[in-house]
Amino acid sequence: PPTREDAVRGPLALLVTTLLGLLRPADSGAQYTLGRGRVLLGGQASYSRTSGESNGQDAPSRRDAVVASNVQYFVLDGFAVGLQANYMHANQGSISASTLGIGPGVSYYFGPAVTRVHPFVSASALITRGRASAPGVPSLSGSGGGYQVSAGVLFFLTRNSGLTASAFRQGSSISTGGVRSNSDVLGVALGVSAFAF
Repeated sequence: PPTREDAVRGPLALLVTTLLGLLRPADSGAQYTLGRGRVLLGGQASYSRTSGESNGQDAPSRRDAVVASNVQYFVLDGFAVGLQANYMHANQGSISASTLGIGPGVSYYFGPAVTRVHPFVSASALITRGRASAPGVPSLSGSGGGYQVSAGVLFFLTRNSGLTASAFRQGSSISTGGVRSNSDVLGVALGVSAFAF
């Protein structure tokens, strides 16, 4: 009869075999290509919490959530242009703010077509609209501009899908009622990518 060690060894062996299969170089002839003509659909999300102090007193922690999606077309091997949309929501104490941005972006992916791992860099310019609210005062809304730059890695799971991990910087400047407010967020994000063609 199966022993306790067999019950553990079987699933463990399957897990190790699966991981090795994902990490090994692609088989001869397999193409994880980012070539001209392909279309990429992607999305990423991140969450961060920052605590601090002011004049020696604890300040309310700040929480930032960022969700981004993009559609890109590869005009050259490894080089893609497209459209990106970002949504950021921040809370600090009783104050909350949200920003929506959309605009053009470019990305460049490194690495040969026979590898699953492709480092990348990307940048986008955004037209933004934001809204801020606090208890007891009217909500404020306005528009402005922003940007996002990032660097990370795309890891192919199959020929047409993969996971991404990246570090990013996102900034925006919004004018509300003659008052200009700036935001700057540094973070890391996880995401998914799918190729339509």
